[in-house]
Amino acid sequence: MTIFTTLPINMQIVHIEDNEGDRVLVSKLLKTHLPLAKVIQYQRMEEVKSNFLNQYSEENIIMLLDLGLSGYSEISALDVLLEYNFDRPIIVLTGVGETSLGIKSLKRGAQDFLRKKNLDGELLKHSIE
Repeated sequence: MTIFTTLPINMQIVHIEDNEGDRVLVSKLLKTHLPLAKVIQYQRMEEVKSNFLNQYSEENIIMLLDLGLSGYSEISALDVLLEYNFDRPIIVLTGVGETSLGIKSLKRGAQDFLRKKNLDGELLKHSIE
């Protein structure tokens, strides 16, 4: 697994989020605090599996995953990414009351979890770096 002390210029951040407001917020935070990163956003895990995971082999990819994706319960969306992800780092974004799921995610293989209600650009940047 690749660990970065500073982000490479060709960094790609794949954000999987089905809530439009949260997608817009994270996109703005990333543009402000990590302007050189290429951000790819998906609304559904099926899009990720069919469009992304089989087509991209670049090393400099970090995944941001909403645990509350519709159609998935608890950390099942994380399990899907871990199965297809080829050792890319995954940062889990949790909603209100999902702290225990964030901790379960870390135990299962995520590198970090962030609470959406406390999310700010510096915190997101720090977690990605």
